Amino acid sequence: PGWLQFMVIFSVMAALAHGIPSLASPTGPPAAQWLRDVLLAQLDWLATLFGSLNAILKFVFVIVAAMPFVLLSSVFYHRLTGTPLPASLIKFYVLFNRVPGNLFSEPSAAAIVLVNAVYYLSTFSFALMFGVVTEEVKRTYQNLQEGVYQVHQRGHLVIVNWNSFTPLVLKMLADGQLQAAARGCPEDLAFYSKPVNILADKPKAEMDKQINGLGVRRFFEVHARSGQATVPKDLKLISAGKAARVLIMQPECGGHGNGLEDQARVAASAMAVSMLNRGAHVVVQSPSMVSSENKSSKEYLRAAVKACEPVLTGHGGSLQ
Repeated sequence: PGWLQFMVIFSVMAALAHGIPSLASPTGPPAAQWLRDVLLAQLDWLATLFGSLNAILKFVFVIVAAMPFVLLSSVFYHRLTGTPLPASLIKFYVLFNRVPGNLFSEPSAAAIVLVNAVYYLSTFSFALMFGVVTEEVKRTYQNLQEGVYQVHQRGHLVIVNWNSFTPLVLKMLADGQLQAAARGCPEDLAFYSKPVNILADKPKAEMDKQINGLGVRRFFEVHARSGQATVPKDLKLISAGKAARVLIMQPECGGHGNGLEDQARVAASAMAVSMLNRGAHVVVQSPSMVSSENKSSKEYLRAAVKACEPVLTGHGGSLQ
């Protein structure tokens, strides 16, 4: 139905619910209150019935529901202008249903029915196409927001895991770029200008908020992804297999990164990275940088990560 039908329905609903004092007031006549309740009950029944119909019946329901408004408007128009009633009916049928007026210039009634049927079918086709496009745009926007797509880069820097030192590393990279520019050293400037991809078991929105607060994105690209550093599929989100250097940070676990379980995760991350990128230069943060307790955990990490060294050095990489 057209905008006029919508306005009439909305006005009636507003008047019944909030508007006319004689109907809405508790002190009003009992008959008016009864009429209001009956009308609202009927509207509720119609809404429930409409929701239970399939798409075709809903379409028919809307067309039929518009007919009283078409008829009433046509009668008023006929009285005001003297236009024949059939012409008035056609005019308001076209207006209410947004039908092109030339559909009624066909040579026969059968042709008019056929063209109108094709018009309504084309409306369904357009609605379907519009829905598909809208869904794709929505999915793309959601993927951009959640960062589920892969960052395709080569020769960049990768930071795995997140703790309180990660923002400091980003600031050090930004400061290094400024110092390299001041010294006029193109090699250092190229290194500190490399894109940085971060993968951590942390919400992407939270990481982006902290990164934006640092103001480092004006110096180099920073892409944050949420995932597990031990899962190759998640590592591919940040193109870890094509990174020039990988920094594996201690996981943020209640302010401590010295437990055997935590170091097992770090060692597993180092192994996953070394198998995915055998020529990378990998640096693993020592647990002593987070906590000096539990020396056995540090020894375990050193021994576990040491197993990755032959894989990396054999292909031109390194491990520290």
